[in-house]
Amino acid sequence: MALSVNTNNGAMIALASLNKTNADLEATQKRISTGYKVADAKDDGAAFAVAQKVRSQQAGLETANSQLTNTTGLLTTTTSALSSLSSNMKDIRTVLTNLSNSNLDDETRKQYTAQFNSLVNQMNSKIEDSSYNGKSLISSGSTASTAADDVQLLRNENADTFKIKGTAGSDLSFDTKVGYTDAVATATSGSATTVGVPASGGTAATPPVYGTPPEAATPAGDKEFSVDSISADQATALLTGKDSGTAMYDASGNLGLGSAANTAGTPAAGTLALVKSFSTIESNINSASNQYGNDSTKVSNQITYNQSKLDAMDTGLGALVDADLAKESAELSALQVRQQLGTQALGLANSSPQTILSLFR
Repeated sequence: MALSVNTNNGAMIALASLNKTNADLEATQKRISTGYKVADAKDDGAAFAVAQKVRSQQAGLETANSQLTNTTGLLTTTTSALSSLSSNMKDIRTVLTNLSNSNLDDETRKQYTAQFNSLVNQMNSKIEDSSYNGKSLISSGSTASTAADDVQLLRNENADTFKIKGTAGSDLSFDTKVGYTDAVATATSGSATTVGVPASGGTAATPPVYGTPPEAATPAGDKEFSVDSISADQATALLTGKDSGTAMYDASGNLGLGSAANTAGTPAAGTLALVKSFSTIESNINSASNQYGNDSTKVSNQITYNQSKLDAMDTGLGALVDADLAKESAELSALQVRQQLGTQALGLANSSPQTILSLFR
């Protein structure tokens, strides 16, 4: 081989080898420090693009699961309220059964009626208090708004949704028009006919005509469900949902309660209340309990499925981009040795032109 001070082929080969070793060492150190064999697009553009798409899907799925988890609290609050309402209904059945006894004296009847008023107001309060984080699936019939909230939920990372339908609180409580504990302003509409009493006679072929109960105006103070006395016929009608002869349901299926004549004008305190039957309320509560119980199971199952899907995505993503640190550790040791040897080889190659000087001594 010719000796030259201008061209040192051995040094160039040693330098190229050392540069390759340094580049490999840098890549290995990057994989060890990040834990990824594909940390960015420079490592593997195609694999990085796939990984980013999977990560995006994971973010969407985690968002959906977060919303579903938050809704679990709303459903738990709602089912707890319905369970408590169901307990109230058992007590109300006992009270109405006692009131259906026609042999009760007036004082005892008023005491049982007071119990009924209290239980109905308890139910209204529980319905009003059933909100969670500003949302409620049920709302009280004793408030101005009877429309419950429907909840639209994200189901997955593709923004597919399903709805949890709200139930009007007025369907879960007895009062459809609240009896007032204080004096009320002049009623606004209605025929001068006692609630539940026919305005005209009738035959078997032609049913009797019933008057329209008066619409009470907004009271000056707070309003609570309150009637002064429930007759035996009214209590029986409430329990059975059937006309009893003197306490009739109106066309909307509501029963007028109160011993005083409820005519157009100014009803006395505690004399006007329209209520649904016990069987209707009980059926509505049971149906709502079933609905939201099923919704709770559906949401819980969806959360579990989404989490399983996230775990599967993690596994696939790891196989695609994660570094094998045991392998990288062994590679690091080998590259460090190669770097040292390359450095020595380059030093030897760089010193070879020095031999030319000996030719001129």
